Amino acid sequence: MSVFNNYNFTIRNFASLSISLLLSLLYVNNSSNVLVEAAEFSIFLPNEKPFGLTYGGWSAEWWKWLLSSPSDSNPSTDRTGQYCNMNQNNPNVWFLAGTSGGYEERKCSIPEGMAILVSPIEVICTFAEYPELKTEEDLRNCAKSDQDAVKDVKLTVDSIPIKDLQNYRVASSLFNVTLPENNILGVPPQTNEAISDGTFVMLKELPVGHHTIYASGLLVDFTTTSNLNFVSEVKYDINVIPRQ
Repeated sequence: MSVFNNYNFTIRNFASLSISLLLSLLYVNNSSNVLVEAAEFSIFLPNEKPFGLTYGGWSAEWWKWLLSSPSDSNPSTDRTGQYCNMNQNNPNVWFLAGTSGGYEERKCSIPEGMAILVSPIEVICTFAEYPELKTEEDLRNCAKSDQDAVKDVKLTVDSIPIKDLQNYRVASSLFNVTLPENNILGVPPQTNEAISDGTFVMLKELPVGHHTIYASGLLVDFTTTSNLNFVSEVKYDINVIPRQ
């Protein structure tokens, strides 16, 4: 156990092969010890299949969710968290979006018992957005080259950083995505094939109460064929509420 100022931080690995972290903040007043906050969370490991799907499969489900909403009510363009519950139809997993560029702070209420899938940075390549691409390999190379330019990825839960995020970079299989009118890709409404690549982490259910999730990713690609500097940075104030 390490001590920093008045805070005690304890991190434990459980034998179940999940990662469990316990944060206890200890406040000393008038020679008495008072526990003022405690938070605990676990994550699914990269080789696990949460609710029957691989991480690659869940990355595709995340994109289907995100792209199902038009740009004026899309969770990625949300400034406050008002669209956090948009199209959250999965009975087991709640999806959290990054930003379309820059920093946002959002508030979001989530029912207890839900796993949470969050992505600090990711990309999707579709035939709809890139009609010059002709094959699955073209899509895969498109997505891979984008994410190969990512320079920094961060994810913290209740101020505890999740380490080794490079192990959570996954690519999907080829999947179909349906794009509505006024979609965030800026293409006509259609159903088309896509490949996803990026960093995805699934948290197991959080205890009832308030939590903070911070996620960021920086992509830099200054080459002879590209001049790109993109950052997605978001801080979520999560309120896990008891089910009625």
